[in-house]
Amino acid sequence: MSTDTIHTALMDVADEGEHTIALGDGLSLVRPNDQLLSHRWDWAQGKGEMDEEATASRTYFANTSSTSLGKTYAQRRNGGANRFYAGLMAFQVIKPIRTLGFIYRRQQIERRPPMQPGRWAMANKFDAGMLAQVPAMIQRIQPVMDGSNVEHKNALTLLQLGLEHFHPYIAGLLWVTGLEAIFDSGGREEFKKKLCDCLGSQTMAFSNWHSEPGAPPIQWMNSPFLSICSGTS
Repeated sequence: MSTDTIHTALMDVADEGEHTIALGDGLSLVRPNDQLLSHRWDWAQGKGEMDEEATASRTYFANTSSTSLGKTYAQRRNGGANRFYAGLMAFQVIKPIRTLGFIYRRQQIERRPPMQPGRWAMANKFDAGMLAQVPAMIQRIQPVMDGSNVEHKNALTLLQLGLEHFHPYIAGLLWVTGLEAIFDSGGREEFKKKLCDCLGSQTMAFSNWHSEPGAPPIQWMNSPFLSICSGTS
């Protein structure tokens, strides 16, 4: 039975603990190793890009059999890819992280724009507590990606596109559009109210206010994108 694998490098993810962290259903986080790094190709990547990938804290990895009883090869292949991308977005919903944009599948390299979170999201690593939330978040996102609710799918897609866009104003516009797909507010004031209700009254707007020595630790905001998976608006 042949095996189909997909992987990509994740930056600033906690690298403590086990070499392999299982995320369920064929998904895992592993530390970069020579076998994974051998998929880099200098014909498609610059030396700086290849060197940076070697510094990644974790590799996000999907391992799925490409043949399965009752499923064609194409169905199994597409299902594995869908699960991989749902998992990748689960990380971004919990707290945006940096990616390098290279996705490896067998002998192929897909080159996408790297995902680049904002300054506040970069203030801390994606820590062990956040990692513990990933399997459950995948189970919430997968039905959205497999379902028929176009607005909820668009919200996740716009989150991804905003993280991939180099211009902060356009990225912000994409994110607001994604939130509006969830809120369906129809106006600025109603949008503001729904956003504040979603975030909660205890959410800190500016985490750098608490960055001085001895100040309370940073509390990460509950992502508004969580509401697409809970059916709320």
